[in-house]
Amino acid sequence: MEEMEKKPSKLKIASMVFGLVFLVALVIGFTFALFKFSDIGNEENIIDTGTLVMKIDDDASDVISIENAYPVSDEDGMKTDPYKFTVENNGTLTAKYRLRLVKDPTLYPNGIENADSSHIKYGFQKGDGDMVIGLIDETEGILITDEVLTSQHSETYSIRLWIDSEEDIDGSLFETKTLEFHGRVQLEAIHNGRTDYETGK
Repeated sequence: MEEMEKKPSKLKIASMVFGLVFLVALVIGFTFALFKFSDIGNEENIIDTGTLVMKIDDDASDVISIENAYPVSDEDGMKTDPYKFTVENNGTLTAKYRLRLVKDPTLYPNGIENADSSHIKYGFQKGDGDMVIGLIDETEGILITDEVLTSQHSETYSIRLWIDSEEDIDGSLFETKTLEFHGRVQLEAIHNGRTDYETGK
């Protein structure tokens, strides 16, 4: 009689242990998803994992391109029409993020191997702040990093592209390649306090 009473008790304990292990695994998996996000801007991208909601919303075309352009000075380049977009945090958590300008191989009509972007400059601006100028290839596309955005706040950015007139461009370059760039904005967000955008840790 005592043996009969022990068996259900062991089954109950085993079920409770299994349920606890499953719950812990679920919480760990959810926590990791909660604090890391990476997506490439289209007309509208939204990430919603728990209470962290990051959004990139484009005002213009989602593709950032430059082709068939002539070299110009930085002064003239900064006057060109900008590509504008907004990053919003509609969640309840404070988030840290970085923005990158990444090449999209599918947008190159003659193949990405036939294009050269080493002489293409960008002008990147946060709101009405000062414009940061750089060469796309030298920065590996990173426009801004470790920006912090609190809950229910947003930031607006703009990007301009032009061919650098100060570079000594070898004429033979045009015989084999074209100076062009086609890409998109990539938003990578993690929970504030984390440091690694690749792992979310």
